[in-house]
Amino acid sequence: MNIALHTLIDDIELVWADSTKLDDLWKMDPTDYIAAWKGEPRDIWFRPRATRDAFLVPVLSIIFKDDLPSISFSNGKHRTRWLIGNMKCREIPIGVRSNMIDRGMAIGLILRRVADDEEILTNSTIR
Repeated sequence: MNIALHTLIDDIELVWADSTKLDDLWKMDPTDYIAAWKGEPRDIWFRPRATRDAFLVPVLSIIFKDDLPSISFSNGKHRTRWLIGNMKCREIPIGVRSNMIDRGMAIGLILRRVADDEEILTNSTIR
């Protein structure tokens, strides 16, 4: 499945995130955490909706308070849970501001930038 970014936020880059690290950071905010997704994915998560050729990635921020990392979603919490929980992806594509990439890599959340020809596969090996 192709990867797409659909956002009005400037300066967002597509990166691969370690799903275990992302889930651990997400759990730190129990009011925002979604533990499970039940059912099929929503059509609005894809472009075009009818054929589901491309997946619209979640966009999030990496926040440091007293040098402790956390994350905050701009959108895509349910999509993220579906990829991690239902599709069992070890790596998932996310959108982050370019100025967050180095720090995200330093904490083990961001693995690398998404290349033009990469696709999402279940159990997350990439093509």
